[in-house]
Amino acid sequence: LDAQKLLSGEAEDLVQQMGNRMQSAAEALDFEQAARIRDQISALRRVQEQRLSAGNASDVDVVLAQLAGNIACAVVLSIRDGRNLGHRSYFPSLPKQRLTSIETSNTEHNEALLSEILAAFISQHYVAVPAPAKLIVPQPLEDADWLAHALSTHRKRNVSIISKPRSEQARWVKMAQATLEQALGAHLAGREQTSSRLHALMQALNLAKLPTRMECFDISHTQGERTVASCVVFDAQGAAKQLYRRFNIEGITGGDDYAAMRQAITRRFKRLKQEDISYPDILFIDGGKGQLSSVVEVLTELGV
Repeated sequence: LDAQKLLSGEAEDLVQQMGNRMQSAAEALDFEQAARIRDQISALRRVQEQRLSAGNASDVDVVLAQLAGNIACAVVLSIRDGRNLGHRSYFPSLPKQRLTSIETSNTEHNEALLSEILAAFISQHYVAVPAPAKLIVPQPLEDADWLAHALSTHRKRNVSIISKPRSEQARWVKMAQATLEQALGAHLAGREQTSSRLHALMQALNLAKLPTRMECFDISHTQGERTVASCVVFDAQGAAKQLYRRFNIEGITGGDDYAAMRQAITRRFKRLKQEDISYPDILFIDGGKGQLSSVVEVLTELGV
């Protein structure tokens, strides 16, 4: 039935129905099924993008943002030489003062905040990515003229920002909006899955509260040489890749994983202590009793 709808040109309706199924699966805590539907929607979007033509447009990006609680999502739909090249989704971090503002504000305030977030995203995104000749946004941006001038100067070509899209441009915005809602829904479903796993972990380890920060250490080397310790960090949202760290281990006997682990943990926790950063709720060590004993000794020595 889904294939019939796709071939009959009812792709948007199909995406909406699949989004509803994904949401229902997430609410029923069937996160594996929600993830499968999310992947199917992404594949369907790719098929759509390959089939769509953008008429006479040559160099355009459609940029949208949306808030869901304290989560911000931005989508960039790119059109080059009249061909839809597809979209990318981003989830920019919001400053703590903005999170507080969101929690205590009204709808009108959040709309202004969303416009501010969109402008901030555009100004940062197009530092690394060349801006197209036209940016289409769904709402007026504060200081839009200044932003367009800055992008034009950076690109060394004229860049205009269109905030009142009509006809074909409005259709692109509608398409990008559907993509944005799907990306945000998939992200929120993933967060629900992470939350469910954290609750299961709390129960399995008999913890008094939900763990909000976990660090995992592993030692690797090449035949005893070039020893490296890796630290990956997880928070309440999942993998916090910006906090990952690598430690080049020096001054030990090659292949001595116990000494390597001692050095990595010592350096890590001394820094956490010096910079007054919260310790992880759980520390995972990849290894056996020897590695674990080394870590316990270090933490005891440091008073952790």
